Amino acid sequence: KEDDAVYNTDYAESVSGYSLDLAILSKSGNFIEYDGCDTESWIIENCYKYGFIVRYENDKEEITENEASVYHLRYVGKVHSAIMHEKNLCLEEYLDFLRPYMIDTQKFNYTLDGTDYEIYYTPANSNGDITSLRVPVTGSYTISGNNYDGFIVTAIK
Repeated sequence: KEDDAVYNTDYAESVSGYSLDLAILSKSGNFIEYDGCDTESWIIENCYKYGFIVRYENDKEEITENEASVYHLRYVGKVHSAIMHEKNLCLEEYLDFLRPYMIDTQKFNYTLDGTDYEIYYTPANSNGDITSLRVPVTGSYTISGNNYDGFIVTAIK
């Protein structure tokens, strides 16, 4: 219930199932604000290894148009979180970064843990009709909506 929320519930993605807010429960049963400092900094420093990003980072407020919130994590997948971490990109910057990579032009290639990936963007049909996506004939792939204007295809090469 929203009344029981420890943190801000204003983020639209909070209802998506892809994000979570961290809090610390003290021995006395009270919630302590998670600030990402001290021993808790491990989560912020390593969450990308598990497919998560800090959704609203301190130095990205102008880009995300949200106040920094180190307690708000978003799941984007291990490949995407690794790229975002390596390039120091927030989600908005990452989606802009991927836009030029399309199936007919050039795909973005990335290797993670010995697996090669091809990643590309497909714009959604702007008139609201069904969008057709081209995907690899063989192999594994995922399709994710970017919650804005298109889809990201991530294929194992």
